[in-house]
Amino acid sequence: MKLKHKPDIHALFRHVQKSDDFVTWLRDEGDILVSAADVLGGQIWARKAKEIVVTARTGGNVAARRKTLIALRQLLHRDDACLLNKDDAWRLMSLHPDDPKATRAMLCADAIGRGIRAFEALRLAGVTSISRGV
Repeated sequence: MKLKHKPDIHALFRHVQKSDDFVTWLRDEGDILVSAADVLGGQIWARKAKEIVVTARTGGNVAARRKTLIALRQLLHRDDACLLNKDDAWRLMSLHPDDPKATRAMLCADAIGRGIRAFEALRLAGVTSISRGV
């Protein structure tokens, strides 16, 4: 097998550390994520966020929830307000950007973004399962 690039073990360890930090954040601060998802998206999004937090807290493969993480990040980053249904868009627009709830949502979106990037880098490196024991 011929590789296009020389594997960089140090980069791989950095991505492992970033993914581990993200899972730790989910385990420790997951309630903030659930609350932010509830404020901006209602009960449906809060349930999705809770499922990811439970996956992290039980040592499951959080990376397997990639699509949900991406959707949550978009919701919390307020990227697609025009694509949301009327009720969700109303929630999003009623929250002032300087409100502490909006700040927490943006911090959650940034954390999710770092986690997604780390998971993607590990996937590209051939790591197929990312889980952490409790």
